[in-house]
Amino acid sequence: MISSGQSNDGSGGPTKYDSGRVVSKAGWRYGRIEIRAKLPGTQGIWPAMWMLPTNGSWPPEIDIMEMLGNAPNKVYMNHHWGPRSRKQQDQSDFAGPDFTTDYHVFALEWERGKLQWFIDGVSRKVTARNVPDLAMELILNTSVGGKWPGMPDATTAFPQTFDVDYVRVFQHPATR
Repeated sequence: MISSGQSNDGSGGPTKYDSGRVVSKAGWRYGRIEIRAKLPGTQGIWPAMWMLPTNGSWPPEIDIMEMLGNAPNKVYMNHHWGPRSRKQQDQSDFAGPDFTTDYHVFALEWERGKLQWFIDGVSRKVTARNVPDLAMELILNTSVGGKWPGMPDATTAFPQTFDVDYVRVFQHPATR
């Protein structure tokens, strides 16, 4: 899905940029989600791999990986929960190689009471706080602009590509 004509700067007006999104529309509860990808980058580009409940509620949200294009060697792993009016989050980051120059494997292991993030097979974050216990779907997207990444500028390169080699979901039979 391409979201065009929607401004990511919050103004609601038209924009000359498009953001792309792929949604799994299949949900699961618990398992391992693994994505091998080479990320897009430069100012104003915001690739993400994340999960939302299939029932349409929010939060919770699990961000397997987010990256701000102007810092291509740092990725964020985040978990949001609580009521909308008092949303809470647990965010960590990992500084590594330039994630725009080669493929890397981003994974989340999700079990009852525990979330664990991996980058290239190495555990980078673990939490047992407010772990969701409901079916969630996977979203892969590249946003253009917004408050967090900022808007594209003269240094932003277009076109951008979010190259995905594979997406794998492993689920224990007892949790289906």
